[in-house]
Amino acid sequence: MRTPLLFLTPFALASGLTLASMPAHATFKIDLSCGEAHCAGGTDFKNDSAIHDKSTFTGTVGGHAGTAVTVDTVGNINTGAGFSTIKPVLGGTLTDLLFTPADDTLFSDFSFRGQLAPLGDEGLIFVKWTDSLGTSDTLVFPGVPGPDEDFGRLGIVSMDGETLKSVEVFTAAGESFKEFKQVQFSAEGIPPSIPEPSTWAMMLLGIVGLGYAGYRRTTTTRAALI
Repeated sequence: MRTPLLFLTPFALASGLTLASMPAHATFKIDLSCGEAHCAGGTDFKNDSAIHDKSTFTGTVGGHAGTAVTVDTVGNINTGAGFSTIKPVLGGTLTDLLFTPADDTLFSDFSFRGQLAPLGDEGLIFVKWTDSLGTSDTLVFPGVPGPDEDFGRLGIVSMDGETLKSVEVFTAAGESFKEFKQVQFSAEGIPPSIPEPSTWAMMLLGIVGLGYAGYRRTTTTRAALI
């Protein structure tokens, strides 16, 4: 019985180390609960004061005492105070907005509305998410209505309880935002977290350790009886 156990232990250890070295992959998906109103549980992103001709500014989620979120844009913008609309400066273009929460452990979904200034009647909007583990991916919203027409609320949501380190929204080449507005974040409705590979590895090592300890006790007891 000793040889199989000695064989199993290194194998299990190797498996545990392999699992521990594997990165945990969070997954965000398009939030189909978003409609013309708010996504479920969304909290408004607001500015304390108006912004003029800037490419970086900071607002808060949840009012003055809420979590700060920094916004960096490609193209200078103007925006009013409160739950306001972000617009390119006169004669300028707005193609990219990067939202970075001060606390990357809070928000599990993100949504927005706005208008495009595309080449044709429909356009594309890309949303690149990066989670608190550093994993990132890009989701695509096709068929977004063209000029002078608001598109309905678009959103993304975590599938595994992971949270946003940053979220970037950008247009296809040649297109831009005529306006970007009604940004919301939320931490409500987070599904139960899926254990990370490192957690599974520790559980496996613990089980192997308990089995080995039981084997040693049995061997010692038998030796004492002989």
